[in-house]
Amino acid sequence: MGMAPLPSFAAGPTAQWDLYQNKEPGFAIKYPRDWQPRENEAVLYLKSQLPRVGDVCFGDLTQKDLPCKVELYVTHQGERLKKDSVDSSSTFLGFPRLEMPEPPDSPRTQDGLPTTRVDVTTPEGRYLSHVFFKKDDWVYLFVMRDFNRDDLDYLVFRSMISSFVFLEPDTEKKGLPVVSKGFEHFLKMTPEELESVHVKMTYLGPQTEPILTVVLSPAPQKFDIRKFSGYRRLGLSYINDDLTPEILKVTPGQLQAVISAISSYPTIAAERVVDVPYLSVSFLYSGPEEKFFETILNHQSASEFFILLRGALATNREALEILQSWGCALALLPPVAAREVTDQVEVIPGGVRFNSNSGFFEQTVTLKNISYEPLPGPISLIIDFDGSTRLRNGNGTTCSISPQGIDYIDCPLPSGPYGSFFPKEELEVILRFETEEGEPIHYSTKVVGTFGER
Repeated sequence: MGMAPLPSFAAGPTAQWDLYQNKEPGFAIKYPRDWQPRENEAVLYLKSQLPRVGDVCFGDLTQKDLPCKVELYVTHQGERLKKDSVDSSSTFLGFPRLEMPEPPDSPRTQDGLPTTRVDVTTPEGRYLSHVFFKKDDWVYLFVMRDFNRDDLDYLVFRSMISSFVFLEPDTEKKGLPVVSKGFEHFLKMTPEELESVHVKMTYLGPQTEPILTVVLSPAPQKFDIRKFSGYRRLGLSYINDDLTPEILKVTPGQLQAVISAISSYPTIAAERVVDVPYLSVSFLYSGPEEKFFETILNHQSASEFFILLRGALATNREALEILQSWGCALALLPPVAAREVTDQVEVIPGGVRFNSNSGFFEQTVTLKNISYEPLPGPISLIIDFDGSTRLRNGNGTTCSISPQGIDYIDCPLPSGPYGSFFPKEELEVILRFETEEGEPIHYSTKVVGTFGER
């Protein structure tokens, strides 16, 4: 679902705050810059106590455990949250109510919606202040713990509620997916504007260990993942964004190639959420007028996106090496493996030398086709090191070829990467090693051919 342009927030105590916005069900709210929003981490109410479609915890960045100072729950309207039911009950969500007079300046949303405030006490002796309001079939419930109406945090609580605004959706598109209006902004950007664009790819599927988020950026030093947090969708877990992301430096031209490739696949370029979310791909332009686009892909669409991404970045060796490992971890690579031709190729290593210009040890390796048939390219040399030595100039690590995670390098063919390696023909490739000082360089090799996955 798309959004209309974000309304301007009035100047006031929240003028210098950061902005959190969520496309479904469609709202925005401001919060202090030294706080951080975290979705699905509200702790005051279990889902059995308060069923909801999502929640947001606003915590203080200066606190290591990021406690929720303010929690926002989004739920469908229920009997317990109807104003007349609240007024006639001595309890609220299972807790005894506190009878406290409503202050004369009770907070209203920026849209002017009136709010209902209910204060309670818990069995542990904690005070909880609730403010909620409804629109259509949705209820928005703010909760603050251990409140004191005279302290700064309570004023922040009220100011946050006053900054809340609904976002008006565009007309929903029907039928086949089309390129989103949000994505069209990025299609039309100049190379200069693309200098301020960052592309974030976050894994959303099931996991037992963290999976790094990957970012494409022409200006890595300007990247701030917190700018993306305000656009998170309720009901999805962006927990992998809490880790330091892997930032891949790309040129504006390479970024333009990525955007152009995506535009040819409406299922990827359409702004939508799939039934089984697997990968979030989001674009953020941090220029004078911020622009954002996000698409949520299932596993099949994510695999298609990965192939497009690799093709668009074909000339960026460093990015491809990292993407290969990331795509392998997410099972995004095509299922067709390369063909092993080790028995048909003689590998002849040259002497190891130190290159003072590059600062690395190097070695020229010759591959000779000793078979009687041409071998289809690309031809790759897989290098399995003993010890901690790694290949500095490799094209990636193995995923479909066993064992996984082993460095490989593509060998240039005279007839091009998809040409053939002919009988008695010799190829040369330079290996550049990253090794510990004094550690001997020992390795075993395999050779594979064809366009299948390494």
